Amino acid sequence: MNNELQNKYVEYQQLNLQLQQVQKQVVQLEQQVVELNVLKEGLNDIKKAKAGDEILTSLGNGLFVKTELKDNNQVLMNVGSKTVVTKTMDEAEKILTQQQNELKSVMKELKTELQQGVNKLNNLQQEISKLQSKN
Repeated sequence: MNNELQNKYVEYQQLNLQLQQVQKQVVQLEQQVVELNVLKEGLNDIKKAKAGDEILTSLGNGLFVKTELKDNNQVLMNVGSKTVVTKTMDEAEKILTQQQNELKSVMKELKTELQQGVNKLNNLQQEISKLQSKN
C-alpha cells in the first residue's frame, strides 16, 4: 500500500470514529429532549390536579409512592450546585422550554456537522477506491 493510500485510509478511519461520537451525542441530546417533554407533561398534569388530590410521585428508576398534592401552583427546581429554588408552574415550564430549544439548537449544529462529515467520508472513500485501482 502506498503512502498516499495509507494516509487516506487513516484519515477515513479517524473521521469515521469522530462521526460515530457525534452520532452518540445527537442520540443523547434527543433523549434529553424527550425527558424534558415528559417533565412538561408532568407539570401540565399537576396543573390540572387540585390541592389534596392523591398522585403518584416518582422516586426514580420506576419506583413510585402515593402522595397528597399540597400545592399545584409551584414546584421546587434544581438550578445546579445542589441549589433548589421555588418556581411557579409557568416559570418552570418556560425554563424547560428554553432548555429544549437550546438542546435542539445544539442538535441542529451537530446534525449539520454530521452531514458534512458523511460527505467528506464519501469523498475519501472515492479517493481510496481510485488509489486502490491504480495499484
